[in-house]
Order: sequence, then structure tokens, then C-alpha cells
Amino acid sequence: MIVKKWLAPVGGALLITSLQAQAFEISPEAKLHLDYATHSDDRKELSDGSLVRRARFGVEGEHEDWSFKVDYEFTDEGSFKNAYISYEGLEAADIFVGQQKIPFGLEQQTSSDNIVFLERALPVEAFEPSRGIGVGFHQEGDRHTLSMMGFGPEITEGDERYGLGARATFAPILEKDRRLLHFGVSATTEEVKEDSVKLSVRPESRPADEKLVNTGGIDDVDRINRLGLETAWQRGPLSAQAEWMRADLHREAGDPNVNFDGWYLSGSWVLTGEVRPYRHGVFKGIEPEGDNGAWELTARYSRVDLDDRDIEGGDEKNLSVGMNWYIDDDLRVMLDYIHVDSDRRGKSDDPDILAMRVQLNF
Repeated sequence: MIVKKWLAPVGGALLITSLQAQAFEISPEAKLHLDYATHSDDRKELSDGSLVRRARFGVEGEHEDWSFKVDYEFTDEGSFKNAYISYEGLEAADIFVGQQKIPFGLEQQTSSDNIVFLERALPVEAFEPSRGIGVGFHQEGDRHTLSMMGFGPEITEGDERYGLGARATFAPILEKDRRLLHFGVSATTEEVKEDSVKLSVRPESRPADEKLVNTGGIDDVDRINRLGLETAWQRGPLSAQAEWMRADLHREAGDPNVNFDGWYLSGSWVLTGEVRPYRHGVFKGIEPEGDNGAWELTARYSRVDLDDRDIEGGDEKNLSVGMNWYIDDDLRVMLDYIHVDSDRRGKSDDPDILAMRVQLNF
């Protein structure tokens, strides 16, 4: 057995240990996201404050064709995020069993360590199916990916749900560090066993913990179908991506079905010239090349519409600009300004938000 140790000083010292025994390897993983936000209120009072957005620790390991990952989120009441085993010995596809992300959407499949804004866009947060326990497979080639999963509820959640999810991507243009054109489609169908379903979303900031658009409880929902379309473009340090998402709620007892949708368009310019890495249908984190780190400008417009038939959840449009400083591979500082334009039941609420994050991950 070979034991490797190294020290990473960040406000002290973090001791990370990697174990290697012949073909068996175990490595620790951790992330800490610290947020602060200040608000210019409109109708509803939003409290300034700080938040430990994520504090996660886990391990992953590999042994020949087998691998596993387990990590635990310590914020709020605590919960397992990933807990799965995968087998990669088949030519057709990798098979996995356990809890992980349900395959749906580009930004949702991108790690929270690598998204270019503090929070994912409005429709992603409103409609994404999150994680679940299930069985699925993943296939990838030089230019395509295909993922499918049969899923149930999360490990630590009490709700009952059962469904199928799938995502396929294709990159007709893929030149490393030069040009990219990406397309993708996702779909899920989910049987719901709860008394009511609620869709809502925060205004792309978490410290105030307010939701300006909210459907409230929608009764007699027995199935949710989701559809997502995605595209991304990249040319050197310039990149852009967009997604459109729709959620269809089927109701029993003669109540009319309701449909909600949303979309976003975002762009990134890495001022220091680095390129956002793209691999197997998702973007990875920027790796700074200079002594002063990498600097990135970002902009995004997002919208979600939660009004349909007898449901008046509201409509929200956000315009955001941001600056990210990648100090090194493991440390990033983010600053976002968000202008919110929301309307629910004829009443508008249009606050401005300035949010900051210090992010450490390894």
C-alpha cells in the first residue's frame, strides 16, 4: 500500500490522504461554498446576510472496472447527494446503481463547482428533477452521450415518486480549446404519489431564502412530464449556452392539466484567455494558467412562467451580470448582480441583488 499525503493551505491547513493498493484507489472530495448577499428591496423585504451554501464531503474509488462515489451535504438537515456503484466493463454502456443526478439538462448536469453563476438559472431550479435512487446506464463517444435512468425517491426524502429520465447530446463541431457546437435533449416522466405538488423558485440567490413566484399546492397531480432542449457554443475564451424547459402536470378528477415553461441564455468571456473545458456533454472548471489566476465576465437572461389556467404562480425575468476570479484550480471568488422583474397575481416585485461567493473545492 502506498500512502500519499499533501498539504493545501487555505486559512489553515487541509490534510488530504489518497490511498492506493495495487489496482484499488480511494480519494477524498470536499467542497465549501460561502455566500453573502445584499438587496435593494421593492415590495417584499429581503434580508441581507450570509449563508453556508454547500459544505460537502465524500469519497470516490475505483477498482478495475468498478467505481463508486458517496458524498454527504452537511447544510440544512443534512443529506446524501451521491451514493452509487458503477460498472464500466461493458462496451455498450456503463451501468450504475444507487443515488445520483437524474439525467436532465446541461446546467443541472454541470457541477455546482463549475457553473459560471452562483445559482443555476430560474427554469433549471424550478423544473429540474434533482436526484433519485435508481438504475441506469451511460454511454459516451467522442461527440455524443446518451444517459437513461429509472428512478425513485431520494435516500433522505419521504416523498414517493417513480419515473424514467433520459438525456442525449451531440457535438457536431468539437475542436479542443478552439470551437464547440453542442445540442441536447432531455425528457422525464414521473408518477407522483403526493397529495399536492408545488413549483417555486428563488431569484437566483439563496441568503434571503425568498421565492417571488410560487404555484402553491396543486392538488390531484398524478404525473409530471418534463422536456428540455439545450445548446452551447464556444470559440476560444468566448462561450454561450441556452436551455428551454417545460413541465406538464397531469391532474386527476377532471381537473385541467397545467403546463409551465422557462428559458435562459447565458454567456461567458474569460478575459485572461483560458478556455472552459468541455467533456462528454458538460462543461468542467477553468484551470488558471497565469500567476494572477483567471478572470471571467458573465451575463445571463432567464425567465420562468408559472401561470396557467387556474394556477397563478407568477412570472419572473432576471437579468444578471457577474465576475469570477479563479485564484487556482481549487479556489474561486464570484460576484453577481441580479435585477429581478417578477409579477404574481397582478402585483410586481422587482428587487436588485448583489451576491458574492467564496468557493473552495478539491
